[in-house]
Amino acid sequence: MKRLPKWLRYVVASVLVLALVVGLFIAWEVGLQSGVWPLAPSKPAGWRDAPASVTIQGCYEVSLSDWSPRINMGDDAVFMTPPRIVELTSEPSRWLGSVMRPVRGGSRHLPFGYWGVTSARTVYLTWSNGFSGVSAELGPQGSSLTGRAHTFWDFPRITQWARVTATRVSCPNSRGALR
Repeated sequence: MKRLPKWLRYVVASVLVLALVVGLFIAWEVGLQSGVWPLAPSKPAGWRDAPASVTIQGCYEVSLSDWSPRINMGDDAVFMTPPRIVELTSEPSRWLGSVMRPVRGGSRHLPFGYWGVTSARTVYLTWSNGFSGVSAELGPQGSSLTGRAHTFWDFPRITQWARVTATRVSCPNSRGALR
């Protein structure tokens, strides 16, 4: 068998290295998107028995940890910032579950919010503009709901993860004061 010319061996080696790098990048990206890398906080544990929605309805103060991986999002950061206080209502949403509305000023960048209970007996919260936004899955921990949140986009971008806590607070009365 005749030996390949030196230049052809270099081309073949370069193609194999490039294929390996592309394969590793794809595996890394898929891992980020599906939350299997350490960047994603662990999935929250649900209730033993599915809670009635009426027991979850009310107002919550939502807090997020820093997003991971850290990426300078520039002007797009507004699409990753949910309202600080939200009300989980019993009003049916046009999309899924029930309406989640901001308390005291919403975000014009994330005008739609909805929530519900999953088959895994956790609570999902989603804020969106119809294209991009934040989705969270939470479970009970003491008197709060805790879990993980992730970003979603209508174009290819790395998914970012954060820990999220929703603490029940008093809802405002009709005049805007907390009751």
